[in-house]
Amino acid sequence: MRRPNLLLILLIIIALASCKKSGLRPVKPTDTTKSVTPPVNTATVYVLGADQTNAVYWKNGKETILSKTVAGTTYKSAEAHAMAMYNNDAYIVGLGTRNDGSSAALVWKNGIPDTLAVPAGKTGPVLGSRALSIAVSGSDIYIGGDDYSATTDFPNGAAVLWKNGVPTAYDGFPYSFSTTVVSGGNVYTAGCRESPQFNLPPLYFKNGVLNYYPSNSFGWINDICISDSSDIYIAGSLFLTARYWKNGAIGGPSGGYYPPVIELTGITLLGKDVYYISSDGSLWKNDTLQKTDVKPGDHFAKIVANKKDIYITGYSDTLVNNTQQTIATVWKDQVGAKLSVYGSNAYGIYIQ
Repeated sequence: MRRPNLLLILLIIIALASCKKSGLRPVKPTDTTKSVTPPVNTATVYVLGADQTNAVYWKNGKETILSKTVAGTTYKSAEAHAMAMYNNDAYIVGLGTRNDGSSAALVWKNGIPDTLAVPAGKTGPVLGSRALSIAVSGSDIYIGGDDYSATTDFPNGAAVLWKNGVPTAYDGFPYSFSTTVVSGGNVYTAGCRESPQFNLPPLYFKNGVLNYYPSNSFGWINDICISDSSDIYIAGSLFLTARYWKNGAIGGPSGGYYPPVIELTGITLLGKDVYYISSDGSLWKNDTLQKTDVKPGDHFAKIVANKKDIYITGYSDTLVNNTQQTIATVWKDQVGAKLSVYGSNAYGIYIQ
């Protein structure tokens, strides 16, 4: 009969005691969840304007100068006014100014400038032409502006709409198509008159058909916005009084009267809310004046909505050597940010 191995038994007893004393616990599963940062607004914001004598755009605040040389001709100065995207190509419209003060309507495609054709029957350059707005519908590119190349006399000028580079002059209408909007396959164009001597009413064109607001009045239109339900919102001026219309009916407090402001320069929609601005730096939301980061000398030009944010472009006045100068400025949710130094202006905005 074999004796038990006392040493082995002793080692087993010691090991069991050690395990009991250490109190082994189950391993807690690793927490694989991470704290999630709220999504940041990833919108790319393009502001169009001018800096000194250059047409420029600011992409998220960084300035890019556009070429002023077209087919060997270098313009004395240039301005960029509006932008649209088509097939990943960026189209910017504006104008170049010659040494004699006349202008040429320009379009930059991916930064390369070209001159827009002068309407048939226009001789040019005299006062010249300008491209001020742009919209894309399907494969069609619409550019709004004006042409005063026939004569120095304003009545012979005309609002112009270029479709894929081909101009149509709206003779008899000394307006500038400063806003062009495409919605639901319909093309809306409107703008301001070029001289207060013409007692012309606020008007816009829908697919080339003229609409007055109203016909026996004097005023102009600066901006058009179309809702998802096809409501037409228009901002402008009537009898030198700031107004906006919804489907032809005057909106706003006291029937749309905002003394002493003479015009609304822009209008946009964010959900069910209507926002509109005036040239003196005022912002309204659903007819209620909003508190903004504006200062004396701030001026609003254009307004757009993107997701939950409201963007406004314009300029701020500043005094340099006893001379009034402008500084291009963009406001996001009522907080302003200067884009350059004096001698600059921000005319339009595009958000991608």
